[in-house]
Amino acid sequence: MTATVATNPGVIDILVTQLSISDRAIHRNLEGVSHEESIRRPQPGGNSTNWIVGHIVAARSRTLSALGEANVLADESIATYRRGSDGNVEAGLPLNDLIDAFDRSQPILVARLRRLTDAELAAKSPLPTPAGPDANLGAALSALTFHEAYHVGQLGIARRLIGKTGAIS
Repeated sequence: MTATVATNPGVIDILVTQLSISDRAIHRNLEGVSHEESIRRPQPGGNSTNWIVGHIVAARSRTLSALGEANVLADESIATYRRGSDGNVEAGLPLNDLIDAFDRSQPILVARLRRLTDAELAAKSPLPTPAGPDANLGAALSALTFHEAYHVGQLGIARRLIGKTGAIS
């Protein structure tokens, strides 16, 4: 028997809507930000714009890989941006490369979400997420879109800390 696409598209529609909002907010918050500005790290202990974007791309790459899709950046390229890294991105990827990787991830991630089956959504997640170790894939994807939105909000603050006006009102 062949698996069919999820019969409850509402969950998928919500996830896709959240990712679409993140996409627009990221682009607005990065408008006019140079690479040099992106690697400035707010002190004490804040993350730079470059690290935040790279971290979002790293999370998306891990998600795509767990869903059987190709990573948008090589693992060694995104190691600097993983959780627990020191946040030093002076030798990190150029901001435009990170934006390009983010842009490449969007249609791949949305298309893969739209192909998820009920059984896949209900199965134990292969992803470590804030939803917990026993979360099903649907809950894990929900937690991951929240995680992304959290960091997108940080981009708005980081934008102001580097001297730019707010991009979203």
